[in-house]
Amino acid sequence: MLGADIASPALWARKRTEGKFKIPRHIAYLDDLIVRALNGMGSKRIVVSMPPRHGKSFYISEHLPAWYVGMFPDNQVILTSYEAEFAAEFGGKARDLIANDENYLGVRVDPTKKSSSFWKIDGHRGGVKTAGARGPITGRGAHLFIIDDPIKNSEEAQSETLRNKNWDWFRSTAYSRLEPGGVMVVVQTRWHMDDLAGRIIRELANVEPWEVVSFPAIAEEHDVLGRAPGEPLWPDRIALPQLENIRGTVGPFWWSALYQQRPTPAEGGLFKLEFFNQFYDVFPQVVKSCRFWDLAATKNSDSDFTVGLMLSLCDDGNFYVMDIVRGRWAPYERDRIIKQVAQLDGYNVKIRMEKEPGASGESLIDSMGRMLTGHNFRGIRSKDSKMARVNSIDGIASVAGVGRLRLRKGHWTREFIDELIMFPNAQHDDQVDALSGAYKALTQEKTVYVA
Repeated sequence: MLGADIASPALWARKRTEGKFKIPRHIAYLDDLIVRALNGMGSKRIVVSMPPRHGKSFYISEHLPAWYVGMFPDNQVILTSYEAEFAAEFGGKARDLIANDENYLGVRVDPTKKSSSFWKIDGHRGGVKTAGARGPITGRGAHLFIIDDPIKNSEEAQSETLRNKNWDWFRSTAYSRLEPGGVMVVVQTRWHMDDLAGRIIRELANVEPWEVVSFPAIAEEHDVLGRAPGEPLWPDRIALPQLENIRGTVGPFWWSALYQQRPTPAEGGLFKLEFFNQFYDVFPQVVKSCRFWDLAATKNSDSDFTVGLMLSLCDDGNFYVMDIVRGRWAPYERDRIIKQVAQLDGYNVKIRMEKEPGASGESLIDSMGRMLTGHNFRGIRSKDSKMARVNSIDGIASVAGVGRLRLRKGHWTREFIDELIMFPNAQHDDQVDALSGAYKALTQEKTVYVA
């Protein structure tokens, strides 16, 4: 008979530590959420974001899998993290929790299958398998699938390539391992708007009922735990003065992401998410349009993109981003695409491209001009910095701030908004460059164009 003192992973952790682990409010909330899901009384898809050093892995990767297979010894757990070795370390800790207390629910670890990366409950079908995010998971299903921090550090977070790999792995490998009726729990510290939690929230929350919970280090309005604004998450462990010291050390960008679980800084951003809360399928009469190309220097997985953004000024006085073409292409591929897009846009759309200094820049513009014969094509020489072009008093950031920059709904919308909001801290700024270039071409007729 399951005792009340071990009726959940958090209660068991408190019992095991003889009361030294005093369950904080956010762990109690998470504990109730997960136990209800496992008992069929809540959402079976859970994504939780919380700051570092607040008990996440102690609960989610050590006590939860051990408690679960102790309670359901014929069920299987898959535990993943950013590296296979790191996940296996927690798998070993979970195994040892049972091995050191074999009276717990009357089960013990199978002595013939007890590696840290795969161990079973003796005499039963259940056990725990660990793996790294983006790694293979073969031959096992999961009644409980746990993802604990799929991102290792800021370098991984800023790599679009790795973020895409995480997403592909999640959809093709991780999700397919769930048994019918299985529960998936994603718990992570937020690093980037486009990290795994961010994509789940944006792309899956409307597909199936994901329970989305955020625990900021310092409470804000409408806190899920009922904290007053300014109240720390776990004051017995990290008090408010210590959190303020951390905030001063890491700065607003990382404080907002890692500690407040808002990967966009609350202060300092030129473009705000609330600027783009509506997308358009029907437009007023177009007055004039410009497709601006920002060219990448090289073709490799981490280089900048080549971007062609079309911006239109309509007769309502607003600017509409109509289309974005974006990719990493070799020069011959890039030129073919630019010519094809120009043909699709038609002769009434201006085509502009920044003219780089030196003979190579001159040669490229000449070559493009010959390729685009008949189109209104010009190269633009710019002396201002990227920030100055965007953030001048009459720049595109000001237009966005007063609600005059609007977006057509397209497959490119999410990545475009991400880059705008993160500017100038994003890994790439090519779409912002193309936007500011197109806006300048439409509004500043005094700009000197160089053919």
